[in-house]
Amino acid sequence: MQLLSTIRAYFPHFLAKGTRHNGASIQPQLVDVAPVGPTVTSYDEEHITTYLRVLNAVQDGADWRDVSRTVLHVDPDHDVERARQTFDSHFARAKWMTQQLVRVDRSD
Repeated sequence: MQLLSTIRAYFPHFLAKGTRHNGASIQPQLVDVAPVGPTVTSYDEEHITTYLRVLNAVQDGADWRDVSRTVLHVDPDHDVERARQTFDSHFARAKWMTQQLVRVDRSD
């Protein structure tokens, strides 16, 4: 998938912009609704791994409930509305991020 390869190419860029990574697992605090503005935010930079995991899971055919439970840590059996909102907003933002990165890649 072109978008995933593009975002993976920029992954080191986001790490260099402030997301700390020392080989340990990073689990930044997730919010229920991902950003929706026209610029990449610090939240986006901190959650690039989350966005990649959501995109990969969807590409692999995972059900949104499984993605919500395992990637976003919101149990749809406990709170289906919150789980769906969290999944939808993070999936939408992940797709938006890849579109932005494709535009940056094509302008170089």
